[in-house]
Amino acid sequence: MAESDMADGKLTARERLDVLFDISGWTLIRPATALLLARGTVAGRPVLVAARDVTTAGGALTVPDLQALTGLALEDTAAPLVLLLGGAALVQDADAAAVAAMAALHAALAQAGRPKLALVFDRCVGPDALLAALADMVIIASDSGFVAASGPELRREVTGEVLTGTEIGGAALHAAQGALVEAAPHDLAVLLRARLLLDGLPDLGEGEACFTAPPAPLLERLIPSAPGAIYDMRDLLAMIADAGHFLNIAADAAPTLLSGFLRLGGRTVAVLANQPQERAGVLDAPALAKAAGFAAWAARLGAPMLTVIDSPGLMPGQEAAGLLPAAACLLRALQSLAAPRVALITRNARGPAASLMGLAGSRVLRWPSAHIALAGGTTGTGAAPETLFGPVIAPGETRAALLAAFARKPL
Repeated sequence: MAESDMADGKLTARERLDVLFDISGWTLIRPATALLLARGTVAGRPVLVAARDVTTAGGALTVPDLQALTGLALEDTAAPLVLLLGGAALVQDADAAAVAAMAALHAALAQAGRPKLALVFDRCVGPDALLAALADMVIIASDSGFVAASGPELRREVTGEVLTGTEIGGAALHAAQGALVEAAPHDLAVLLRARLLLDGLPDLGEGEACFTAPPAPLLERLIPSAPGAIYDMRDLLAMIADAGHFLNIAADAAPTLLSGFLRLGGRTVAVLANQPQERAGVLDAPALAKAAGFAAWAARLGAPMLTVIDSPGLMPGQEAAGLLPAAACLLRALQSLAAPRVALITRNARGPAASLMGLAGSRVLRWPSAHIALAGGTTGTGAAPETLFGPVIAPGETRAALLAAFARKPL
């Protein structure tokens, strides 16, 4: 790393490892090269990290480096793999062996079932960008990081456009497409957000949920009485979660849909929820793409899934944006979930939107305010039999009902 970079507040690869890992420290898996492979714990969870060290050969990787990272990706462990990316140089060698090694690495990351995070601190282009794209979640340092198939120089040469890295691959651009991408202002913020995210992921072997479920009377007043009035779905999620904490993932991507994790009775649950506060919770193409990516991630984690439904339907005029293919991807991802699924209808469950929020295959619960209709009708909850759409529950008893539903116990 250049001295000017460090003067601007950029951390070295080893400093990043010091921040990311617990105070107990970390150990190198092999002798240091331009690629540091390390293991340690983050919030007590075993984690593997691959960090490019741009103070060594500009961060350019050799074929043995690529092969070592491929072996780490295929290692038989559930420990999350965190990639620390960024730097101008990529691979020292440009021969056929380097191409084969990079292709093997991409294939290994595509099939690795463990959680994968990519932290991008600087430019991340070409094959490096594909490494980031293969991660479940990407966090980009907005002061200098971007992810793109090519850098600004090649873009200018090919198209004549003069654009910055942020304009062609910044976090905001990817989030607008519904990608599971977040921005953080600088290196330290990226690493602290990664620690929080790793702490919130499901643990393999989590035991049965604890059935402590005090009533939450504030839920009775969450939904305004006026039809179509807005409310914040994050309030509901906080009221049912252990310690009142919902870990919101990719909040800036497709804000009409929330994705994230919460703990319910000690067990981590993945959540997809419409957000009535944003355009009434309508599902557009970016929201469906975000939901599909998150549901596929939850399936790989083996996490139970809660969907909370309050949406007027699909956004018209989104066909050119890929709404229907994204919808199909979401349905396939939901059906790939092997862990228990529960759907909670708080208000509007309209036609295709209800299907896309996971009604089929879920144990369904409803609030008295639920309205279920094929299109824009006003069918109330009383017209929907329990055999089709589950029991009506008092909002204040939602946490207890969810605990029982996930445990497959009678309500």
